[in-house]
Amino acid sequence: MSEKSVKLICLLLLLMCLPLHAQKTNGGFIWGELLDNFTRESLVGAKVTLLTADSVVVDSIEKTSKGACVNNVWGAWYFEVPKKMEKSIVKFEYEGYETCYLDIPAMTFSGRNSMKRFDGYARRIPRSRLLGEATVTATKVKFYMKKDTLVFNADAFQLAEGSMLDALISQLPGAELKDDGRILINGRQVESLLLNGEDFFKGNNRMMLDNLPSYMVQNVQVYEKQGDIGKMMGRKVGDEQYVMDVKLKKQYSIGWIANAETGYSTEDHYLGRLFALRFTPQSRITVVGNINNVNDTRRPGQNSEWTPNNMPSGTLTTRMLAADYMVKDKYRHYELSGSADVDHSDAANLTRKASETFLPDGNTFERSENRMKSHNVRVSTSHKFIFTPRDEWRFFLSPRFSYSRQEGSSAYAGATFLANPGEYATADLIDSIRKPQAGSLLRRLAVNRTLTESLNNSRRYQGGLSFSNIMKLGTDMIEVNGAVNGFGNRRNVFDHYLLDYPSNPSLAQDYRNRWTKGRPDRSLGYNVRAAYSYWPSGQWLVQPGYTFGQSHIHKDNTIYRLERLAGWGFGTDHPLGMLPSELEQLTSAIDGKNSYERRETETWHEVGVYIKDDHWAEKTGNYFHFDVRLPLTVTHNRFDYMRADYDRVTTRNTVFFQPSARVEYKWHGGKRSVSFNYNMRQSAPDMLDLLDIEDNEDPLNIYHGNPGLKNTTVHTLRFDHSNNSPRKQRTFGAYAVYNVTRNAKAMGYVYDRSTGVRNYRPENVNGNYYVYGGVNYSMPLDRKKRFTFSTSTFGQLFHGVDLISTEAGVAPSLSSVDTYWATETVRLDYRMGKLTFGAKAYCSWNRAASEREDFVPFTVWDFNYGPTVQVELPWNMQLVSDLTLYSRRGYDDPAANTDDVVWNARLSKRILKGGLTFSVDAFDILGQLSNLTQTVNSQGRFETFRDVTPRYVMFHVIYRLNIKPKARGI
Repeated sequence: MSEKSVKLICLLLLLMCLPLHAQKTNGGFIWGELLDNFTRESLVGAKVTLLTADSVVVDSIEKTSKGACVNNVWGAWYFEVPKKMEKSIVKFEYEGYETCYLDIPAMTFSGRNSMKRFDGYARRIPRSRLLGEATVTATKVKFYMKKDTLVFNADAFQLAEGSMLDALISQLPGAELKDDGRILINGRQVESLLLNGEDFFKGNNRMMLDNLPSYMVQNVQVYEKQGDIGKMMGRKVGDEQYVMDVKLKKQYSIGWIANAETGYSTEDHYLGRLFALRFTPQSRITVVGNINNVNDTRRPGQNSEWTPNNMPSGTLTTRMLAADYMVKDKYRHYELSGSADVDHSDAANLTRKASETFLPDGNTFERSENRMKSHNVRVSTSHKFIFTPRDEWRFFLSPRFSYSRQEGSSAYAGATFLANPGEYATADLIDSIRKPQAGSLLRRLAVNRTLTESLNNSRRYQGGLSFSNIMKLGTDMIEVNGAVNGFGNRRNVFDHYLLDYPSNPSLAQDYRNRWTKGRPDRSLGYNVRAAYSYWPSGQWLVQPGYTFGQSHIHKDNTIYRLERLAGWGFGTDHPLGMLPSELEQLTSAIDGKNSYERRETETWHEVGVYIKDDHWAEKTGNYFHFDVRLPLTVTHNRFDYMRADYDRVTTRNTVFFQPSARVEYKWHGGKRSVSFNYNMRQSAPDMLDLLDIEDNEDPLNIYHGNPGLKNTTVHTLRFDHSNNSPRKQRTFGAYAVYNVTRNAKAMGYVYDRSTGVRNYRPENVNGNYYVYGGVNYSMPLDRKKRFTFSTSTFGQLFHGVDLISTEAGVAPSLSSVDTYWATETVRLDYRMGKLTFGAKAYCSWNRAASEREDFVPFTVWDFNYGPTVQVELPWNMQLVSDLTLYSRRGYDDPAANTDDVVWNARLSKRILKGGLTFSVDAFDILGQLSNLTQTVNSQGRFETFRDVTPRYVMFHVIYRLNIKPKARGI
């Protein structure tokens, strides 16, 4: 293609966002947006008229369109005007808003200043004037579609007093809320949780989920949000994010809002929570505080996914204070945002475990107890600065830093048995394991016994800086971005370790008094990327790019075996954590075999191209998208490793091609969609796994390297389909994922039955694949939409391949196990006036099978069902309650096949027009929850005892404060 042709194409693309007849005028353009006077939301679809100073119509736009783009602003209005323009008036008309006018002064346009922006601000017509004398009765819809945005109406979900955002999200049709804060909509993970379109404690969903009161929420929107580059270019460029945007009610979108809660329980549990928010159209500041020792996620009256297996372990006291801010100008020439938080926690944990491990030629059995205490402090802060000094230039800068300090102690006692000690076991079995002299039971059945005590402390810091610089070149774009990241960690561990063999006293016991001194581990990495984007025709985008990156890692881990010093062996009086007074003695106590120094440098170059095409019809809303990424990565590793008799430098070069592709089609105005995604990922083994060395720091688990390890390749194919009908209030979503791994790394091991020692060596295996999928469906059952039925179905098959041997000197053989898991959740909700009633049934089916002759297939069932009720009582009181029967079947141990009836309730009383609420929560009223939980998978069976308090009563006081600004014509 000639240079002249390229320039012509670029000129045509540049003019796409302006009227075609603009190139015929020697005058100029006036343009702008119509905005809500209160929220500053853009009002697309307005009628705009240009008038002379004497109110004579000059030109008009019947309806501004989201498909129109001026200066990268979608939905803007524009008028062509003479070079010398007289005073004029622009008139705006928009349904539901008062007609407003904008005075345009006289002006003269020049070549460099041919466009002037003027924004209009419209006031919403008061509700009383809209309704007049009419009486409107309507059923609140739970969701509707707004173009390609799925909007959930928060007022359609009746929640208990004092509920936070997490209670609302868990009730949304097709939504799943995970314990770690991840949110899925019809199986697709939400990438970012926003507040009024802006980041809120970015990357920490739980901050908003746990602290934002649900009564403040107007609606929850789910959509593909354009990234910074897409906003600047005014089109899709592939930087979209799948987000959930929480919109606050109008009365909470400006002014001061505060929500404070305090509580105390019968088991000395307490909590205090503060959420304060100051909002204006151009700024936001939030302060969040939380202190509690509850360590419980249960909420009375909620149909959640909680089961007895989710009971937390031990006691946890947390203290947290955080702040979040955002400020921007109305034209978004700059935007500053960020957050900072301080966390302080103390934990104490007591766990007892009884397990059975499936092995060829006979299973093994373990009994253990672990007592742990920890003290943690963490400080973190992150910020984002965006500057857009000109429409053609956007600069982004984001610094972040965190520091944490941890101190802890633990005491462990455990034993491995070749026969099930259950019939011999008593309540004092763990105490018997702890005793210095093994009793008769241990001497008869125990292969080995381990007793450890440890103290540890660490200091960790990490920080980084990322940047992005975007410049428009006509209709094309060039982007340069990069990041610098650093990490440091200093740790010290003291431990007393004792291993003996009660059933084989001829084997000598192994006692170790160790000090592990981790000199500061350090890492530093940086990368720089440059990409050029151009649109050869229509919405076709071609974006070639190049990335250079480098990282440096240094680890120095020295282990001192203090028991090798005179007077520091088994039975001596030196307490844990003490060191010799003459530190020069430590040189002779270094464990050279397991101490090491590691330095690694990785350098990579990546070249690739991103190709995308979008087609949409403004009238029908149909939309087609296709994209493909073709990156080629070349990596060079230099690995310098030294320990004991090993000291050498190893290098490696790898070339990876990791393509991905996506096809999506939406129709019926975005209410129906289907998409296919494919990606291939490749990874090289850790350089340490390639070294032919032995690590026996843990004498029961010895690790060896394997120089023959190959690279791993993972192929993933995903299908998604949604079909939503706002008119019928019906949602439907289905998804399926297939994942297969070539040359997966398996830690094969040889198990020595006489000692319980496992010798591990990484190997490549093939045959691992993973298939899962699900269907979510929800719809009302009656015309008045009082009854709502929903169902969620999930199923998966994991075909796992491992390497196991129980004969010394015999290489591990392939062992494949198929694990099946399927769940079904059915909910029925009824809402009429002040009464909400719900019923839920959940069933989980888990099966493990294998072609191994010695493997006995098993199937277990877990199911629960029960009602929930929420009712508004006289005198501003509210009652919520749930009653659930949790059942388990199919376990070999009859004690594990349990039926637990769990009843929780909350009673609330509101005064001061809802500004003050008193409530009382009662958990496990019938007292049937047990501290024991049982799980089964393809590796074995596990029974766990946790030191928890499942039954208690807690009293709450909740205070709401809302200070609105004085009305100023809004």
